[in-house]
Amino acid sequence: MLDYMKLTISKWPEIYTMAEVHLDEDDLYYNIQHVTPDHQNPDTEEQIYTGDVDEWLDDFEALNIKEWLVQYDRVEPEEDATSWDLEYSFVDEDYDVKQGVDDYPDEWDALMELLERLEDNK
Repeated sequence: MLDYMKLTISKWPEIYTMAEVHLDEDDLYYNIQHVTPDHQNPDTEEQIYTGDVDEWLDDFEALNIKEWLVQYDRVEPEEDATSWDLEYSFVDEDYDVKQGVDDYPDEWDALMELLERLEDNK
């Protein structure tokens, strides 16, 4: 079961998205921030997901993130490149990181849909 996840997406050099999710007891907490040239300091607070937490966690586990093969050495992306880092840990397991630059696993769209579910929770 998911314990913690942080996804950072950067469109070099000026667009940034960060999504952070963690489980505490039976509650799923999240914080999603979008930074653009026009909006440099987003003021977002951690929220509690009010939807079906078990369903969200099951859908997250179905992404099979541990098996994602897309991984790169930490390099500075070139201009107009989009890079991403996905840090995560599952309960009683070690923390891991998956990274990519302009390349995404097949399950990427499903991950984006899960994050949209969180944003639509408001």
